[in-house]
Amino acid sequence: MPSPGRITPPPKLVPRWRDLPRLAAVSAQAFTPAHLPPALRAAFAPVWLFNLAVQHTAGDLLAVGPSTLGVHQPRPLRWHLFGALVLLPATVAALLALLLPPAIAVKAAGDALAGPLAGTTAECAVLAAEVAAIGWQIAHFLAAARRSAELHRTITPLRQSAPWAEVAGLAGGRDGHATRALVRQTLAWADEHGLGLAAVPATDRLRRTYALGGFHPAHPGSPVLLRPPVPRVAARPGHLTPERPASTTRPGPGTTPPRPPAA
Repeated sequence: MPSPGRITPPPKLVPRWRDLPRLAAVSAQAFTPAHLPPALRAAFAPVWLFNLAVQHTAGDLLAVGPSTLGVHQPRPLRWHLFGALVLLPATVAALLALLLPPAIAVKAAGDALAGPLAGTTAECAVLAAEVAAIGWQIAHFLAAARRSAELHRTITPLRQSAPWAEVAGLAGGRDGHATRALVRQTLAWADEHGLGLAAVPATDRLRRTYALGGFHPAHPGSPVLLRPPVPRVAARPGHLTPERPASTTRPGPGTTPPRPPAA
């Protein structure tokens, strides 16, 4: 449920609850080590499902098709407590669910085919691979938390004069059309409501994607990218582009500006 004072996204960008498993599967493929087999990356979908569920409950999750994006506006303290109390235990439970079944299955197969020693060795190898992958995932979450803290420090003073939101978690899988539609509609919504956007992209590819959408470094060398809000008088539905409203263009050379109506 969105908090009072927040700018509510358009309904077409708000995913349904039944869409979350698909979005979690896409995020798991996007934010786990690329060198892992797709099946092992897909095993992290339950972790992302809990993460997306918390964002969706807070009204921060946007989606078009399989593409998803988090747009985080200021929330009351109770939402942060909710996220900590719900997401952490759920993540631990999901990690246990990831670890135990594959290890048990591999041990049983090894015992049946080559004896107890081979089964135990195979079980340890699977557990080691899973722990390494989970360690990478935890490191990813910690790095994201550090980026979020730096971003928050940058935009806190900016929020004194205009609404700002933190953008994170852009993932779209192989559906480039849906990803472009999500970005375009999110930027149009932000411009229409005078909402500034800020992001700390995790990769150079994401940095280029944000740059195409009109994001610029907060200052030279800063990892924080800002897209300042457009004044509401300048934002006109139907005249919005990922860069800026078309209404800011000036008449070209040799053209005559329209005259005001006669009194």
